Amino acid sequence: MLNTRVFNLLIFISLSIILVACNNNSNLSANPPAESLVYYNWEDDIPIEVLDEFTARTGISVEYQTFESSQEAENNLQNGAYHYDVLAVETDSISRLVANQLVAELNYDNIPNAKFVSNAVHSPTFDQDKVYSVPFDWGSTGLIVLQDNNLPDLKAWKDLWNTSDWVTIGMRENMPYDNFAMAKKGLGYSINDCDPGVLYSAFEELKELSPRIKLVDVEAGPAIDLLESGEIDILIGWSDDITEAKDRGLAVKYILPEEGTFLWGDSYVVSASTDKKKQAEQLINFLLEPEIAAKIMIHSSYASTNSEVNDFLPSYMIYDTTIFPTREGLINAESYIPLEASCTRRILELWDVYIQGFDS
Repeated sequence: MLNTRVFNLLIFISLSIILVACNNNSNLSANPPAESLVYYNWEDDIPIEVLDEFTARTGISVEYQTFESSQEAENNLQNGAYHYDVLAVETDSISRLVANQLVAELNYDNIPNAKFVSNAVHSPTFDQDKVYSVPFDWGSTGLIVLQDNNLPDLKAWKDLWNTSDWVTIGMRENMPYDNFAMAKKGLGYSINDCDPGVLYSAFEELKELSPRIKLVDVEAGPAIDLLESGEIDILIGWSDDITEAKDRGLAVKYILPEEGTFLWGDSYVVSASTDKKKQAEQLINFLLEPEIAAKIMIHSSYASTNSEVNDFLPSYMIYDTTIFPTREGLINAESYIPLEASCTRRILELWDVYIQGFDS
């Protein structure tokens, strides 16, 4: 028969083991889930492996959500129906986002890699003091045709209105500002002209072109499908369309119209509603690393603002004039400037009328 002291000692040890095990299990279940961020961007504009690399390095997971138009991104941020931490937005939308208090001021102590952003693009007219945004890419807008087409020589935006009735032009849906910019350029006006008469004239020009217009997806793949199949003869597009076409073995030409291309850009911003601002800035800082910026550029075919990116790019990209246009190609080029709210509202109203007439 066990000695009473030995028996009590065994009971004590057994209870201690049980308590330790319970405490350990309790600690495991009480551990908070890993940190996570929601990143809102255009579809397929970043390789997912880059976000995986950020997670491996920091332990912060990233949920990648996408939008189809800048207007959709603005609306979703405005109505608060969805939560985002970091966003990639068109640079010309920043002034509206700031005015509506939808984006946060950036703490550059958490974004030291902002030093790699070229001074030539680091102070856009939308955020001159670099308070709310970091520009990360830019590009031009032009006309894309197959080299073996039977089209007359295209040199200008206005040539679109002089093409034969059998010619079909692919114009991006959900891009009202760009489509009005094209029409204004064709009329000889600035893309930033907000005179009501000019806006209405641009609207009338778009209506005149409607019989030859096919609205196409903003993504390169579906748009090039239509060019390859012959459903469209001319595509209004960008450098990633050219890359998509070349990847398929298509011989294409990229024409920067003589009235001038219009330049665009995208910038990183942090949502004003996030409770993970530091982690959001940590993600932006990671995306601005030259090698990471190069991976993004190789994937998207959009020119990077990163001054050190060339060290990590294949030579064919560095000298690709569809990505980095020549000085001659940028003659008469324009960038968007902040437009009055009444101007953007009028463009959207006219665009809605245009779409309704297009669909009827």
